[in-house]
Amino acid sequence: MATLNAIIASRLSGTDRMGGVPQALILLGAAVSSYISGRLIGRIGRRNALLIGSVCAVIGGLIAASGVLMSALLVFFLGMIFFGLGRGALDQGRYAAAEINPPDRRASAVSRVVWGGTVGAVIGPVLAGPAGQFVNRNFGLLPDSGAPFMTALLSCLSGIVIAVLLADIDFKGLSQRAGGMIQRKGDENVAPVMSKGSPVLHQPVARAAMVTLACAQAAMALMMAVIGLHMKNHGHEADVGIVITAHVLGMFAFSPLVGKAADKLGRRTMIYVGMTVLALGSILTPLSLFTPWIMWSEFLVGLGWSMCYVSGSAMLTNALTASDRARSQGTSDLFVNLASGVGSLSSGLLLASFDFIWVGVVGVCISLLPLLAMWASRPPATKTASA
Repeated sequence: MATLNAIIASRLSGTDRMGGVPQALILLGAAVSSYISGRLIGRIGRRNALLIGSVCAVIGGLIAASGVLMSALLVFFLGMIFFGLGRGALDQGRYAAAEINPPDRRASAVSRVVWGGTVGAVIGPVLAGPAGQFVNRNFGLLPDSGAPFMTALLSCLSGIVIAVLLADIDFKGLSQRAGGMIQRKGDENVAPVMSKGSPVLHQPVARAAMVTLACAQAAMALMMAVIGLHMKNHGHEADVGIVITAHVLGMFAFSPLVGKAADKLGRRTMIYVGMTVLALGSILTPLSLFTPWIMWSEFLVGLGWSMCYVSGSAMLTNALTASDRARSQGTSDLFVNLASGVGSLSSGLLLASFDFIWVGVVGVCISLLPLLAMWASRPPATKTASA
């Protein structure tokens, strides 16, 4: 559905100014949902929270399709909010995978979940066109309604998979047993620390992980939101698809290797590498309009994000006690989604007011911002801290 959201919004509203609204609404819904689901997980369990996410995504797809058929922009926007609610809950799946694995294998567990995004990122855009043709030829519906209907169908299938495959999984029991295991990774070999108040805000290691996730997401969104417009403005519109493909490959394709490296070398080390790679890609992208150059630079942006995202998620899980995890992870994803929304909206303002080089400069600054939080969370020389 993301392939056509901006186009549909522009057609329904009659202006390109509405093109960015669907993504902003999805991120808003995801932010709210991640926060709420993090607090519900302790009561209803991981599986039920994920199922609720699938249901919300189904509802969102159906409402969005109805908005297209009714030519009702507000109804379409309502569908975006519901889909965002579903996405925010389903994004918690990476934490579910992390906490039922031993601490020294959690980055690998997160990476396998993230790697699934490779399949979705490749198949999703490919299905958008055929889905529109299918509903038009067989039901006489508007082609633009095909993508929302297909999204609802895929979300329904995800709910069935969750309901069936996770039916007998004792997440709480597995999490408690896995949490009792000791790591053997340098500064990550002690138990998580109980913190008063909101752990993700007051526990230094958890806070550093959250800042890393939020900044990596914001920098990546900043660099990608207007890359197509930047290339179009300079006569390279035909090459936008290739650049996006390279970026997506960087984000998802190598995540299993990133996870293994993070478990072997330590999450802190991988986060430092990820920040460097993300900053390098951000500053290199505006320096040339040569398509292979932009492809390589945006690949680095995606790869740097993957390193920070996988390692930061594992670091956050390891830094918290089992009782604190769900609500803290939900709070973290609230800030991550809000940061992504700010990054997306800021990119357009920077490009319109200044030039794409300033988008890259801001991207570098945001990429390196987690250094402050990471340094502040470093363990004393005589002690070690969970990451």
